[in-house]
Amino acid sequence: MKKLYFLILTVIFVRLFAYTNTYADWYGVCLTEPSHGARYFAQISEKEIDLFDKLLACYTFEYNANPRQPSVLTSGFTYYSTIKSILPSTFKYRVNGFDYNLSAKLFGIRLGNSSAETIIGFGGAIGLNLETIELFLGSSNSSTDFKNVDFKHFNSVHFLNIIGTLRASIEVPLNFHNFPVLAYIFNYHIGITVFGPFLPNFESVSSANFEKTFSIFSHNISIKLKF
Repeated sequence: MKKLYFLILTVIFVRLFAYTNTYADWYGVCLTEPSHGARYFAQISEKEIDLFDKLLACYTFEYNANPRQPSVLTSGFTYYSTIKSILPSTFKYRVNGFDYNLSAKLFGIRLGNSSAETIIGFGGAIGLNLETIELFLGSSNSSTDFKNVDFKHFNSVHFLNIIGTLRASIEVPLNFHNFPVLAYIFNYHIGITVFGPFLPNFESVSSANFEKTFSIFSHNISIKLKF
């Protein structure tokens, strides 16, 4: 009888966690917030970090904690970068970052006639990002002024941040073969600027008065790509 109970529980367990992946690629966009340091230098520049400055392109590689057997746990990494910063502008907010992720896909709910389950998950991450504020200055474009400060150039400062993240997610199945799942992820970040502001030659910038620690929210919408 005990063996029968164990078999039933095993079948239920496999059924519940059958939606986990051996691995998966996710591509998406994220709306985030800058650190206090980035806001401080934007204010000095008399510029505003607007909504489009805060949009990030994100790539996540996710893999099962136990690839040989379905498991509730997944891990992976995420790389992200600002989108608008690649466009020409006199003021730029730029961020590039890398996270290591660990998450649990807690349970799945089949809604209506859906071909797969809607999955609720929870997880966390730890990572680094590099923020940059760039301001276009100067008036000359003559080669004779190349060594002078009035030659047109970007003033730039950088901030290296360590960020811890708590997140909740919902994965909704789609009826597309190559794009089977759409995910919304809510993130709560706690960060600290560990180095910065600093110049491109790694020299520290003096007289910077801002709070080194910060907490921010971000929202991510990603789609799974199936090759």
